Amino acid sequence: MNVTADQQKVLAALIEQGIDKSTERLAQMTKTRWEMSTMSLTTASGDRIQTLVAPAAGTHYGVCFTAPGATFVAMFPGESARRVVQAFTKGGGERLKAVADLEKNAIAEISNILVNAVAGVIADTLDRALIVSAPEILEGAKNKLMETALRRSDNKNSFALMSYVSMSSSDLSTDCLLVILLNSELLENLLTAIEI
Repeated sequence: MNVTADQQKVLAALIEQGIDKSTERLAQMTKTRWEMSTMSLTTASGDRIQTLVAPAAGTHYGVCFTAPGATFVAMFPGESARRVVQAFTKGGGERLKAVADLEKNAIAEISNILVNAVAGVIADTLDRALIVSAPEILEGAKNKLMETALRRSDNKNSFALMSYVSMSSSDLSTDCLLVILLNSELLENLLTAIEI
């Protein structure tokens, strides 16, 4: 399915709206002002999806979520992930020292907030529930994380929205990659709902 430039702009605005909602939640949880914005949006469909994410040096953390007709994956470079975790857990003190795999669990929670906010905007646009799975924490090369996300989705009929998200707080300036894979039916319903 082809998506026009105007449709891409509206889809980008929906993602941005979800990202804005996620910053409000992060601010409530951490008592720190967070800012996130979409730096760029790239789209692809079918076999071209895998080429969106080029191999990159170093370990990345990924958190994958599935929903009927959609797969979401947030990816953080290793060093970037550590900075995000430090900003997110700042002020947690002794109670956080007992958390097993704190870094992975904090990245999962941050991704959960981000993805559920974006999924919520998509659900509101569709005027229906969109139940998102629990996070699946992944670790490895960025292109391998993308391969895992594609295996979770209906690869042949998927459309990908890839957004570079800039994240900052008083203690942080970094970015993450948010990839949303939509099957053709969900994409068509979404485009119909936004009436473009």
